[in-house]
Amino acid sequence: MVQKWLKPAIPSALTLDQYALKPTGLTTAVLVHFTHHASKMLEENNYVRCLMIDFTKAFDTVDYVILVSKPVAYNVSPLITNWIISFLSGRS
Repeated sequence: MVQKWLKPAIPSALTLDQYALKPTGLTTAVLVHFTHHASKMLEENNYVRCLMIDFTKAFDTVDYVILVSKPVAYNVSPLITNWIISFLSGRS
């Protein structure tokens, strides 16, 4: 369902650097990509600046009313929207 209905509704520009939507969407893949990019920059005598943020508690602050309105705004099928709402219902 995600591949058929949800993924096509997301603008591709929003998914370019998102590992969660890729088959290799693992933390390891992100770390390998970052390490490769940082090493390449250092070999070329460029500066490497990075900001690491732990999003462990990030979803504790999500306004679910706004979150649920997003699929509707992107014209996602009502079936998928209801599936998302069902998934989020009763979660804290």
